[in-house]
Amino acid sequence: TEDSVEEGILFSKNVINIILSIMASRRKCVELQQVICNLLMVLSGSEAARILIGKAKGIQEIITTLRIYIDNSHICIPCCGALCSLIVTEENAQIARSEHLLRTILQVLEKHIQNGDVVESASAVLWVLSLQEPLNDGQLEEITLLLIEAFDLHLRKETVVKNICFALSSLIRLSELVAFRILVPEGGRDGFALLIQSYHSHFTDPEVVQDICMVFQEMVQYKDVVPELISQKLDVTLNAIKVKFASNENIVTVLDSTLSKLQAAEAGAQNEDNRNTRDSI
Repeated sequence: TEDSVEEGILFSKNVINIILSIMASRRKCVELQQVICNLLMVLSGSEAARILIGKAKGIQEIITTLRIYIDNSHICIPCCGALCSLIVTEENAQIARSEHLLRTILQVLEKHIQNGDVVESASAVLWVLSLQEPLNDGQLEEITLLLIEAFDLHLRKETVVKNICFALSSLIRLSELVAFRILVPEGGRDGFALLIQSYHSHFTDPEVVQDICMVFQEMVQYKDVVPELISQKLDVTLNAIKVKFASNENIVTVLDSTLSKLQAAEAGAQNEDNRNTRDSI
């Protein structure tokens, strides 16, 4: 069809090379850089284009533009959007690692943390990076604290909440440290309280509720974290969510998995108390 022919031309190697060449040669033209970044964001939605852009050093070009115009939110958003799609492939993820993309995205998030649209796009990149890149404890803590701060500032923006929950779930899967960092207030921000608050802000949106519940599901995988969650009465909140969304199979499945861990831990603690009581008699 005519559309498929046009798409084939747009996603061709020659066209992508021309776009990237213009991007590199006209770096000082802000308006042109913005147009190209938006075009690359659209192109990166195609698997074939992702491969071609990666091979043509497009990731390096996008990162260079992002660093030059890191103070410009209108360029940061499409750059992050393009990178988020591009680095889902292993080859492109390796390029991103070699270019130290993580550090740049953290700088973007820090500079534009008041801007919900930038936070949305940057947190999506952090989520994909957390799925692809080995992270040390220092990086995990820095990312988590920054995400919690962004969470606090944009609690009512559902797309931000979703992306941050995706990122937090992935980070928790990497390390128990992240779960504890969520539980321990830092700088006046309580990650656990923010998750509960976000549920109350978005309780009419099943997708957001499920994403929040998935963070709790990841947290209960660590036995040392569970007692703190019990002390925060997480089970009460989750049971209330289960009643409200009883007909939503996806949410109920996540909740049942999480509640079973909490209930097993409570039963174990009760048995231990009973043994201690008997021993002291």
